[in-house]
Amino acid sequence: MSDKCIVHGCQNHKHQGSFDGDLCSPCYRMLTTGEPRFGATFVHDMAARIRELEAEKKELALDVLAAQGQAADLAAGNARLDAEAQAQAQEVDLTRRRADKWQSMVLDCEEHLKDGETPAQRIERERTDNLTLLKLVEKGKRKSEQLEAENARLKNALIATRNDLHEINAGDLSTFEVQDAISAALEEKNDE
Repeated sequence: MSDKCIVHGCQNHKHQGSFDGDLCSPCYRMLTTGEPRFGATFVHDMAARIRELEAEKKELALDVLAAQGQAADLAAGNARLDAEAQAQAQEVDLTRRRADKWQSMVLDCEEHLKDGETPAQRIERERTDNLTLLKLVEKGKRKSEQLEAENARLKNALIATRNDLHEINAGDLSTFEVQDAISAALEEKNDE
């Protein structure tokens, strides 16, 4: 038999310490209690590797949580980008429809354009024509009011003349006197 501990990787020899059969005391204690202490056996190597793997597992769990948070942030960002893209698509569609409407209006307007006239010039021409028309309507309204006033004045003069005629007829005047009286009354009314 060998005077070395039979645990793989252990370097203890029987003359260096206490043994329990072919096992040195540290290896015996490690195998019976399941708690490896300091040493260079394969068990110690495995325990160190297990500790490393557990630390890596914790780091990976933290990395997974961070990745899940980033994935949620990315999903929210993608949703926001999708909403913005949809809003921009609607705005582009609205702009396109407006442009089509304006193009249609320009095409409808072209038949009313004079040679070499642009739609903007046509609009300005119509605006000035409308202003001129409004001025003419206003002038016609003033003229109509003046004519109504003149008509009312003449009507009043006619009534006054008729009243004068009744007075003349009541006085039994001759026709020449009546005509002279009417002419005088009319001249008097016109002078006013």
